[in-house]
Amino acid sequence: MPSLPKPSVSVRSSWGVTMRELVAMSCPSEPTLLLVRDNTRGNIVRLALGAGVLLALVLILAEVAHGGRRGGL
Repeated sequence: MPSLPKPSVSVRSSWGVTMRELVAMSCPSEPTLLLVRDNTRGNIVRLALGAGVLLALVLILAEVAHGGRRGGL
């Protein structure tokens, strides 16, 4: 395998400091197959479940606040 050169990159920050770093290069690899899955239905179920839990907590909080003003049991 041939040796690849290591080019350096100069970056100047907003403060005027120049930083130099070596960039590692490699030989190109074989392209891989990306698997794309559709998670829309699962995400909708999670959102609906979260909304239901949030609604239940708001109803409990409203009941406690309303019962506290009446003087309780």
